[in-house]
Amino acid sequence: ELSENGPIKVKVLYVGSVSSDAVEQVRMIEDVIARDVDAIAISCNDPVACIDPIDKAVAAGIPVMTWDADSPESERFTYLGMDNYQAGQAAADLLVRAMGQQGDVAILTGVLGAHNLEERVRGFRDGIKPYLDIRIVTTAVSNDDINQGVRVVEETMQKHPDLDGWLFVGMWPLVADRGSMPLWEEAALHGDLKT
Repeated sequence: ELSENGPIKVKVLYVGSVSSDAVEQVRMIEDVIARDVDAIAISCNDPVACIDPIDKAVAAGIPVMTWDADSPESERFTYLGMDNYQAGQAAADLLVRAMGQQGDVAILTGVLGAHNLEERVRGFRDGIKPYLDIRIVTTAVSNDDINQGVRVVEETMQKHPDLDGWLFVGMWPLVADRGSMPLWEEAALHGDLKT
């Protein structure tokens, strides 16, 4: 829009690692600093690992903003996103309303240590604390990978066929084709499973 409406011409470079790897993300930040970009917007895989490269960019005169996943201790000028802790609490409230005040629940997360996902899980756990008859039976890890998300959801469904609820802190397995998670789909459509 800025390029079309002028007077500023903007070129957006989209760079990202194949996997959600903090070391690779740090290397990519350093690469765009070396390219002397005018600004950086980043969703941080690891809030601590991103501090030094973000601060290095800012010291080089490159403004940095974070979005979705913050690095709050860095010199970034702003964070754009939701309050992930409150989102986790809201998810707990919705799940309790849907499934009731008792039952077994599983959590699906992405990359362990990702600040945004950890905050969603923390908010969820705190949100269900008052419900003593709700038990978290496992936390499955997708590493932000659709296929791994599908696999760990189905493995969890095999291990816990009477599961009452799921918290997906990200949409990874839901991006897969319909039919990819037959156990979850059957329980969600014809059983008492709430997600």
